[in-house]
Amino acid sequence: MGIGAMYERENWNSLETKGEIINKNIWKTSNYITSKLTINENVGFNIILYYQGGYDYDSEVFRHRVSGDAVLNIKLTDKLAFNTTFTAQYEDKPIIPINNFVYSLTNGFKFTF
Repeated sequence: MGIGAMYERENWNSLETKGEIINKNIWKTSNYITSKLTINENVGFNIILYYQGGYDYDSEVFRHRVSGDAVLNIKLTDKLAFNTTFTAQYEDKPIIPINNFVYSLTNGFKFTF
């Protein structure tokens, strides 16, 4: 677990007003929790979750972001493993009109030499 603070500076191209740049400078809390679970000698699961939030004085709103990664690792041999990774992020009040929730699911093989 960890608790901290961060200063976030973002520059966005406005989708509504072409050419306008939206600048945001926000102090935020930045917190995380992580866990590593060994199911057996061949299977492991790792997860990390982040929470970031801060008050946007320009827009007079509190902006929240939750994100995380989960990884399932299955050892097939001493050198070869199969990985599945799920990554997601949710923003309650995006600065420009974009999807609030984005995610990806990735599968692959990991070769260690």
